[in-house]
Parts: sequence; structure tokens; C-alpha cells
Amino acid sequence: MTYTSGLSFKTTRDITKNDIITLCNLLNNHELFNNICTFEPEPIIEGGIIFKYNNAEPEWYKSMRLGLDGKDWPISSINNPMVNWLNNNDIIINKDVRFNTYLKSFRNAPVFTQEELKVIEECFNKINVYRVSRMVGKARLKRPKNPKYG
Repeated sequence: MTYTSGLSFKTTRDITKNDIITLCNLLNNHELFNNICTFEPEPIIEGGIIFKYNNAEPEWYKSMRLGLDGKDWPISSINNPMVNWLNNNDIIINKDVRFNTYLKSFRNAPVFTQEELKVIEECFNKINVYRVSRMVGKARLKRPKNPKYG
């Protein structure tokens, strides 16, 4: 189980819904995740990217929450975002915004790894979002089980 603060990022330009789809597609096409899971924007008020594992137990849950203020992440329009957000230039994160991620993996989903975080950072960089914090330490990625989340 992972339940800890993650990487902090800063945007260098306005980020659109389409940019988030680009981010998800970059992750989907990366060899580290190929045939293991896919990524989608998560319908959660602070924004997030959810890992959807292929052939996994249905209760597995793994997400990188983006820690946005809830005003910009349009959860009401998140039905089928991989289609509905494609080529959509609505701005959802403004230029020069710093945000702090939170890493969650519950119910026997694989814990986050530094290797995954490095790939996620590389993919964020491709949409002009850059890390402004230290890498998360290995020990923090493997928190003791919280009985609430198992």
C-alpha cells in the first residue's frame, strides 16, 4: 500500500484537457506500463490520474492525485474523458501553477515505485509540467497498511 505525498510540479504554460489526454497516452504507450495498465483522468475534485490495471482484481485502486483546488478540474465532464477531452483546449491548470501530488494505492494494488515516478515525471515534462521537488524516497512509497484502506 502507498499512501503518501508525492512529487510537486509546476506548469510553464496553460494546461488543457487535451494535454491531460496526451499525458495519459504517453503513459499508456510507455514500455514500463505496456500491457499492465492504462491511465485516465480521475473524476475526483482535486484532479488525478488513475491507473486501470488489465486483468486485475476489481477492487485494486491506484491513483496519483494532483492536489488542485477543485475549481479547475471539471469532474462533471469527466464521463469518457479519453474521448471527450481529446482535442479539447479548455484550460484546466493555468500557467505557473505549482501543485503537490498525493500517491494512493489500496486494496492490494501494487505500490508506487521510483521507476514509475521517473516515467510519470518524463511524461509530465512532455506537456511542459516540471518537477520542483525531490524524488519521493523508497521507504515513503511503502507505508504500513491503514485498516481503513487495506
